[in-house]
Order: sequence, then C-alpha cells, then structure tokens
Amino acid sequence: MKIEKISDKQIRCTLTTADLIDFNMKFSELAYGSEAARALFKEMITKAHDECGFDASSGPLMIEAVPTGAGSLTLVITRVDDPEELDTRFAKFTPDSLGHGGSKEAPTLKGADDILDLYGQKESAAEAAPKRKRRRKDAAIKENQAKPVDADMVRLFAFKDLDTVIAASGILKGIFDAPNTLYHEEKEEAYCLIVHKTDLTPESFNRICNTLSEYSTMYDCTSSREAHLKEHAKLIVKDRALQTLAELA
Repeated sequence: MKIEKISDKQIRCTLTTADLIDFNMKFSELAYGSEAARALFKEMITKAHDECGFDASSGPLMIEAVPTGAGSLTLVITRVDDPEELDTRFAKFTPDSLGHGGSKEAPTLKGADDILDLYGQKESAAEAAPKRKRRRKDAAIKENQAKPVDADMVRLFAFKDLDTVIAASGILKGIFDAPNTLYHEEKEEAYCLIVHKTDLTPESFNRICNTLSEYSTMYDCTSSREAHLKEHAKLIVKDRALQTLAELA
C-alpha cells in the first residue's frame, strides 16, 4: 500500500495484488463492503495520517477509484471542507473498470469514522456516537501500545530490473550491512528486495530507505507478504543481496 500526499486535502493510495493478499480479499470486494474491505480502509486512513499528516476527521471525504494497470488500483481520497460542495458522483467504485461488469455507486463518506460503516446498515446518530467513541479510544490504546522505535522494521522495494538493483547496491556499498533478501516475482515482472532494520538506528534505516526508494517503489512489508514471496517468488540472493550485488556495480 503506497500513500502519496497530493495536497493538505487530498491523498492518493495505490493498492496492489500483494496488498489484497495481506487482507485476504479481491479487488471486486472493495465495492461490496466485506470485513476485509472495511479493515483495509481503516488501515489506509491511519497510514495516511501517520505518514502524510492527512486529517480525515475535520470534514467529509470523497473517494474515486481509478484502475492503473494490471494488478493495481488507485484510490484518490479528498477531504471537502464545505459539505455542500460534495459531488456524490465522485465517490464511486466501478466494478466494470475492474473487469467484472456492471456498475455500483458507493455512498459518499461523511468523515473518517464512517469508513468503518462504509457499506453497513445506516444508523441513527444516537447509535453511531458510542461506536465512534469506542473506536477513538481503541485507536488511542493501540497507539500507546505501539512498538518502540528500536523495534525491527521491514520494507519491500520493487525494482523494474536487476540492473537497477545493482546500481542501488553500488550507492550503498560499504555503508549498509543489515539483512536483505532479493526475489524475482515473475508474475509482476519485478525484483522484490526485503530489507530489515535490525540494529540500525531509525535515522540510518530511514536514510537507507530513502536511497533505495530513488531506484524503486517502497512498500511496508508484513510477515504475510514476506511469506508469500518466500513461497511463490524465485530467490535470487538471501540475507546479503545488496552487499553481494554491490561487487558487480
């Protein structure tokens, strides 16, 4: 899941097949409100707030789904400060654009909390308020229980070809020694590099990630995504991919 800030009021979220694997769902389910879809939207807004400072609580939201090629979908999320400006046609998921035929207009979102009730039964204000209060409380508890800053973090970098991976390896030669493994994902036609933070400081790890992202597309990497690559992708170099390929740069 890649989040990009377009402006203070708008973000772009790109979803791939790997993201859907993490949530055990298909693209078509986004339009029909499964539990997995609700969980995905919740994580999307939380991630946008953490990474981009996107405030989804101060106004209504509109969502536009835009197919961007095989195996990916872009969601453009816009906060509208004046509710009267809402254009309900903007908040539309189109199953036909995903190759499933037909069309279905999704409801306009009236705030970040409503994402959790996106396709659920409408509730009265009295019924919805306690749920929203509990959600905010649960979010605060989760934030307080977050991992310490020195916990291991894992990132996935998708490169278009091996030569690009080698070029990035050369830039980091001699200054990076954390575990990293390279796979070739034939279906996506990409080289996927899994990088672990381990003993690096958060600042050092961030600099490494910024360097690698200049040559690739960076994603958060969950344990299920890493397991999927281990099972289905071709292993190129285990544990010391960048260090090994740096010798070829």
